[in-house]
Amino acid sequence: MLNLKNCTFAIPFFPDSEERIENIKCILRFLTDNFDTRILVVEQNSQPTDSVMFFGNGVKYQLIKAEVGEGFIFHRTRIINEGIKRVSTPYFCNYDTDVIFQPQQLVRSVELLHEGAQVVYPYSGDFVDIERDDYLKNGTIRERESFAVDSKGGAVFMNTKDYVAAGMENEFLYGHAPEDMERWHRLSTLGYRIARTEGKCWHIMHERGAQNPHNEKNMAEFEKVKAMGKEELMEYIKTWKW
Repeated sequence: MLNLKNCTFAIPFFPDSEERIENIKCILRFLTDNFDTRILVVEQNSQPTDSVMFFGNGVKYQLIKAEVGEGFIFHRTRIINEGIKRVSTPYFCNYDTDVIFQPQQLVRSVELLHEGAQVVYPYSGDFVDIERDDYLKNGTIRERESFAVDSKGGAVFMNTKDYVAAGMENEFLYGHAPEDMERWHRLSTLGYRIARTEGKCWHIMHERGAQNPHNEKNMAEFEKVKAMGKEELMEYIKTWKW
């Protein structure tokens, strides 16, 4: 088992489908089978998802209560921040519920943080869909196509103190997208040392939810951050209340 005791995997979760629940079970098995590490699942829901075995094998669980009904949108950035606030290790990984890597890619990511990087993507940028049935049934990786070749999503390792200083996640972004790109642009503007490992990010396919009604506001916030220089961005981050 590979030693990643100095890192916490923080996994934001909302069970928007049975496929999402199956996927998080897979990635929890992947992490607990391969690493001696800390894992924190943070779920936003009105009550815990009973069918997911979160406890044991070093996995901790935190429920952030929310009324889930018509019009509910998973506040992903807030849930990630709730995880970061509970991290006690020098490094953490913001890890999605649907992605798998070669174990050595994750080890190398933490090594790069230890060597001085502040942000590490545990793959080259190649984000590849894989057949879910093959992986769920027997762990076989059967690739379909590259979703992106310069992806900033899936997983990102960070120096915990440095990311807190950068404001953590931007909670003005709701749901999915473009929080991954906003994070990368913000940290790049601030001058953070960003690295990548070799290898791919394998994405376990799942059904897509409804279109995010906050897309327009999210994109406006993203463009606002992109337009800022370093000093202006630092002042803007100081106004964030989370």
